Amino acid sequence: MKKIKEVLVVEGKDDTKQINRAVNADTIETRGSAIDDDTLTLIQKLADQRGVIIFTDPDFSGEKIRKIVAEAVPNAKHAFLPKAAGRPEKAGGSLGVEHASPDAIRAALDHVYTETTAAPTLITHDDLLAAGLIGGAGAKARPNNLKNDYGCLVFSQPILPLPYSRSVKRSNHMTNELPEIGSPARTKAILNRYRLVAKKSLGQNFLSDLNILRNIVAAGDVNDHDNVIEIGPGIGALTEQIAKRAHKVVAFEIDENLLPVLDETLMDYKNVKIINEDILKANLPAVVADEFEADRPLKLVANLPYYITTPILMGVLQSTVRFEAIVVMMQAEVAERLVAEPGTKAYGSLSVIMQYRAHVEIAFNVPRTAFIPQPNVDSAIIRLTPREALPVNPGCFAHRRKSLWNNLQGIFGKQPEVRERIETVLNQTGISRQLRPECLTLLNFIELTNAFHNEGLM
Repeated sequence: MKKIKEVLVVEGKDDTKQINRAVNADTIETRGSAIDDDTLTLIQKLADQRGVIIFTDPDFSGEKIRKIVAEAVPNAKHAFLPKAAGRPEKAGGSLGVEHASPDAIRAALDHVYTETTAAPTLITHDDLLAAGLIGGAGAKARPNNLKNDYGCLVFSQPILPLPYSRSVKRSNHMTNELPEIGSPARTKAILNRYRLVAKKSLGQNFLSDLNILRNIVAAGDVNDHDNVIEIGPGIGALTEQIAKRAHKVVAFEIDENLLPVLDETLMDYKNVKIINEDILKANLPAVVADEFEADRPLKLVANLPYYITTPILMGVLQSTVRFEAIVVMMQAEVAERLVAEPGTKAYGSLSVIMQYRAHVEIAFNVPRTAFIPQPNVDSAIIRLTPREALPVNPGCFAHRRKSLWNNLQGIFGKQPEVRERIETVLNQTGISRQLRPECLTLLNFIELTNAFHNEGLM
């Protein structure tokens, strides 16, 4: 059986099975006409490395795929299967490569393909596992079966070109270039390669959507003059996007198991430093002083562990480190509390504290489907711009459904002289004793705090 150099672009796995009965060729499956960006990017890379042949079904969906791929790869070759060869009588009237005979497939490929005699590539079990192709019983036999093949694997989306190790022999048509870390294909390959499982105890979920990752960095307006702190880099998906734009990135990663992963995934980025430390225990001012130049803007960009979002933000905002901007991902419900306005259900002490420390806004929302594995909640990107120091810390309420008068008595006491002084403060500020704390604005809290301080109650 002749070996075909080009990769055949087909619709699905049934097409691949039928093609493998007819010729010795690698395929990449589009899985329908809604081709995602990662698959299209992979097709373009394979076109540069080996060339591609578009071999789709002779129907509307197939021609739509052909048009999309041809626009992305103008030099692609085309193989056409006559409608009669699709044998519609065998499939209830449908047309497709999966129903064509081996002879019809070979005829469609005549004069289009390039025959190759390339030496085989030695592929180990770990390499197959890293590419996400195998797992389970019988998988170890696969490398031996592949030794006599072309020297590349059958590509089926979301598979990517084989992640390599230095011990693997590679045929000269392969390159070291890989898709970006945050693409679904690369994320899955990295997780498989290192046998990684998200740790619930550390709030781990791996974000695998390049558009969202790029938008996070854009929300921070990161540029090549900026220094950036990241918290919880994981496998380096967001870190990579930051490193492409920032002057330098320092990332805190608590999980020791991820350090070798980050060493490999970020090896090409010389402006990244990983610190294996819990951010809640780190001496952040000392790290900033040691790692960054004082004359460059400092920003925080991170996908925060959801179970410690509030302690991290409070620690960052209360530290002596001055951030020009803070852009972080958190649970959508928590984000809504941070930006909530007085009188709303989400408004509470967290809203007041955060809004006292910074201007807070939701940049955009992130669906749970953007993660591997999917969390049980949706997420949001919050952008905080730290405020100049205000004169006092705002008071907060203990019981949101009780009146302000009852809350204040709970704080200061119910002695007659104390009650009289509370009454004086409320009269001075013009704030009704009947209001619930959830209706007070940030400025109301600051005004009350200043007045109680002047009365000697604070």
